Amino acid sequence: MLEEITDILAGLGDMLEQKLADPAIAFLVGVAAWALWPTPVDTIILTLLIVSIHYKLSGKKPASPEEIREKIGELRGGETVLIIAGVLLTALGVYLLLGEYVRIPWQMHVILAGVFLVILGIFLGEKSE
Repeated sequence: MLEEITDILAGLGDMLEQKLADPAIAFLVGVAAWALWPTPVDTIILTLLIVSIHYKLSGKKPASPEEIREKIGELRGGETVLIIAGVLLTALGVYLLLGEYVRIPWQMHVILAGVFLVILGIFLGEKSE
């Protein structure tokens, strides 16, 4: 499963790299990443590009758009993966938002992360049965 996810990231990074060959698009992406700096947009862009570069340097071919669609469908039903990713991002966003307005001791961060992982593990266990 990790290999499929890495293939998808490399393919998305390759498509992004092809789009960034146009100077106007590269400039707009740079401005958007800078304007949205406190958000993880810049990190996502960098991750996609790094995985794509790693694939090219190791001699692997990044996935094409058609292969990306197939691989997403293969990942235990693409809807499940999207739902899990959505739940993770929503939980992380709520957690970070609360941390912004309420001072939370670091021990509570560990407890909340552990509880979230246990709930996610139970949810994933029920889905695989």
